[in-house]
Amino acid sequence: MAIRRRTPKDQQARQATEEELAGPKKLEKILKKVEETRKKLRSTQPVDYEAEYNSLSSYHGELDQITAGAGKHLLFTTAQVAYKAGKKDEARELFKQLDSGKYGLTDKEKGMVLTGVFKTAEETGEHEDQLSAGRALLKDADKTGLGQDDRKQVLKGVLSAADKTKDYDLKVETYSELHQNSADYDLTARDKNIVHERLADAYHKRGDNKTALREYGKLYSNVDITQDKEEGEDRFFEYRHGVEDKRGDKEFEAEFTQRRSEIKRKIGSCHMGLKNWGEAEKTYEESLKINNNNLEARNGLGAAQFNLGKQARDVDDRRKYYRKAYKNFEEVTKKTGEGSRLHRSAVNNRGVINYWMGHKVEAEDDLITASKSDPNHKVFGLNRASYLYHERRLKESRDELDKVDAIPPEQETSKTYDSRVEKVREKTTKELRGKTTEKAGQKAEAEGKKLADDVWRKITSPPDLREKRDLKNPEEVAEGFVREKQGIRHHALTEINRKIRQDTTLVEGDVERIEGFLVNAYEGVKRSEKLGIQVEQDAIVESYRQLNDIQNLGEAEKQVKDTAAELKTKRVEEQKKRAEEKKAAEQKKKPEKETQGTPSQRGGEIVNSLCPTEGKEPTLTPEAAADEFKKVYDTNQEQGRRMVSGMSERVG
Repeated sequence: MAIRRRTPKDQQARQATEEELAGPKKLEKILKKVEETRKKLRSTQPVDYEAEYNSLSSYHGELDQITAGAGKHLLFTTAQVAYKAGKKDEARELFKQLDSGKYGLTDKEKGMVLTGVFKTAEETGEHEDQLSAGRALLKDADKTGLGQDDRKQVLKGVLSAADKTKDYDLKVETYSELHQNSADYDLTARDKNIVHERLADAYHKRGDNKTALREYGKLYSNVDITQDKEEGEDRFFEYRHGVEDKRGDKEFEAEFTQRRSEIKRKIGSCHMGLKNWGEAEKTYEESLKINNNNLEARNGLGAAQFNLGKQARDVDDRRKYYRKAYKNFEEVTKKTGEGSRLHRSAVNNRGVINYWMGHKVEAEDDLITASKSDPNHKVFGLNRASYLYHERRLKESRDELDKVDAIPPEQETSKTYDSRVEKVREKTTKELRGKTTEKAGQKAEAEGKKLADDVWRKITSPPDLREKRDLKNPEEVAEGFVREKQGIRHHALTEINRKIRQDTTLVEGDVERIEGFLVNAYEGVKRSEKLGIQVEQDAIVESYRQLNDIQNLGEAEKQVKDTAAELKTKRVEEQKKRAEEKKAAEQKKKPEKETQGTPSQRGGEIVNSLCPTEGKEPTLTPEAAADEFKKVYDTNQEQGRRMVSGMSERVG
């Protein structure tokens, strides 16, 4: 009997039959392993979670070949084992895979999966996953079987995650959804207030100060102590500080007062962001009236007063604001511990105000202290670099900026300060020209001396050229001076000061022109609104003091201001005089026919001027009258003949 060979078709049919029989066997094997692992998890015996995780993970390649139900049980059990094995990132990814919608979860199972994502994300610092899962749990709390206590914990976790994330757009999205859909999330009135304040905070930190100001205003007007007391517990402070207890009336009202003061302080911070310094000062003062111990508000008040001083035109007003700001910063430093964030901020602010007040040694000490106390704070490093830049210590300034740039992004502040760092770096690099040797400084000094010589030549006259020299307008010279680079101006002012002290050939006119240049340069530098212009203004005041031999620098600054006002008045008078001269010149250019009238009228005027009248002497001599008659005759000969014949008898 002949043996029939198997054809390829027979082999394919047999393979299909084996696979068909292997499917149920494989599924049965997987389910059996899952059940064994679950029993181990429920038992009190020690379990090798690492081995169990590796064993279950080996079946994940078969997920596409088994039913959705079996895949659901496999993934969920693997996620539980991974969590117990310390593989929290892997557990989170498995829970997220279960939540993809492929495995037909029931509402209860979905709640368990979301809880798994929420918990693992919280422990691994994945704030976006935590926010997403937490919001879903709160929104479907009834379906997922989330109890009241669990809801509290989830809400607390969502607020914590939103507070920790650096994504301010995500913060705004989360808080806005919670606030607008408070009924869906079953938020109490107090919970809603918490979310509302966090929403306003997120807008403020994102830089949207107008929206934040509006939200803080609504929040402040909605604060109602009666409603809060009726609820029986201060839920705001429960989530803020992690405590939960019932308080007495006095303690409750004290905390309520702190809250109102804090909201007012935040409103002041929004005004600071909008550069409404006056409104910021007013709001900070209101915050301190509610709670005089709000040191954050006092620190902000000092910052607002400092900015008001910078923009004040009057010298006395400027100093008044600076003294107020210094006093507030000093009080904050005394009432806070050296290691606190607020203390470091106040020391930094005190260093800045010291510099603007001219106390350079104290300023440098404060700025160094602040930057060393918190090396990762970009603002402190930036202020230190700016100070070094304006003191012409350019290499040190650039080194400080390099330290600021080296700060890891996750440890520091917002992009606003990054742009300021780049601005200072650009100016420093431009003046250094990419060099670290003394040659760059020598070049700037040489250019400054050249500028000083040019200014001096334009506004003063050597004795041998005093009669011939065509001097420039001091105001125009000052305008050109202000347009030069700040570093070059610094050296030029030093050289001009030296020339004033040593030049013995100056006369009164030269002194007046130098004075005019200094006054206009002082005003021009002030209008430039650059950081550190106070250093240049001090140099100009010193030159003015040397020029006038005034002993008091404050008096010199006052005289600079007074002279500026006088020059302005003088310019106005000169403009008015030129306008009058121009008008008079235009009147002279009008035709004689318009001014002299007809020949007959003019002849009568001449006769009246020649002949004496009662109480008046003649104003024309006969010779002058003859000349006037000739002019009239030449203008119109025919009328002139009639006029002469008619008047000849009267003249005779």
